[in-house]
Amino acid sequence: MGKVGKQGEKTKKSGGLTRLAAEVFDKDRCSVCGACVGRCPYIVYSEGRVILQDRCTLDEGRCYDFCPMAGAKGNFEGPLGTVKQVLIARSTRSDVRKKAQYGGVVSTLVALALREGLVKEAILTSGHPEDPPYGVRVRTKAAVLDSAGSRFAAAGTVAALNEALAEPGSFPLALVGLPCQVKAAAAMRASKTRDVPFRPKRIKLLIGLFCTWALEYRSLSRYLRYMLFGERAFHYDIPPPPASVFKVFTGDGIKAFPLDEIEPMRLNACRFCDDMTSTRADVSVGSVEGLDGWNTVLIRTAEGNRLVEMAAEKKLIKIDRLPQSDLEHLKEAADLKKQRGLSAWEEKD
Repeated sequence: MGKVGKQGEKTKKSGGLTRLAAEVFDKDRCSVCGACVGRCPYIVYSEGRVILQDRCTLDEGRCYDFCPMAGAKGNFEGPLGTVKQVLIARSTRSDVRKKAQYGGVVSTLVALALREGLVKEAILTSGHPEDPPYGVRVRTKAAVLDSAGSRFAAAGTVAALNEALAEPGSFPLALVGLPCQVKAAAAMRASKTRDVPFRPKRIKLLIGLFCTWALEYRSLSRYLRYMLFGERAFHYDIPPPPASVFKVFTGDGIKAFPLDEIEPMRLNACRFCDDMTSTRADVSVGSVEGLDGWNTVLIRTAEGNRLVEMAAEKKLIKIDRLPQSDLEHLKEAADLKKQRGLSAWEEKD
């Protein structure tokens, strides 16, 4: 594996499928982000997994370059990364709040960016709770709302971004993703690749989600089929602490399962993740403990600030300041994940 510098940057920038297999697949460190899917004919996304179907011997390969798990620690400063402004916000639109997981800020920002022409297409995660989640390409508010809500199982969302980037044209794109997905897309956006027709500079907006861990779809599916006795699920939720439960909304009411039973189903790759708040995004969004129906919003770049300000000016969102006690708790939680992830990297073989 390439040497890792003081801030976690790989000194060797390129690699092939052999290196990707050795560093990620063979060691069960795949985050199922989808960054390699569509970049290599031997890798596919199926049933909630990224699958290596065969191996090649290329010294340099498109599959390795943007993998968030290929030998890199985080290199951001502080537990929250670069932050220009911290807010809480919620949508003012009832149709958005009805479909959203919490405050509806992500759906609002994506729909606004599409409507105003800041981007032409957005890559989101969709899928019925009982099926493997997957990346979708949307261009309308209706399509955004169809994908609203959290899936909790890992999804190869960046594969849909790769598909869009490989198409002819220059239309700008947005991605909504988990920290690993945002990290991959941010690496693409910052790259100087001349891999025609792949045009990563078209990535204009990254909206990151807070994430403690993601679940392995097949394990979750088996567990719920057994526990629900055939009852169909149509929505999941993990309320902010101190709830400590995994809620499943069914036709027979809400079933709550202890998080202690759900957490063992998380991906092994999540042990190595040191980023809770998607530090490479333009704007990051999560829930707010103790404030039901509100989102925490971390504005990181001028592009993110522009979009949030536009949403507020058009009265699409209501904003306020995050209480200092909540901010300190967020920093503490993010720092804890960062230290756990860095420790896992130090202990790896």
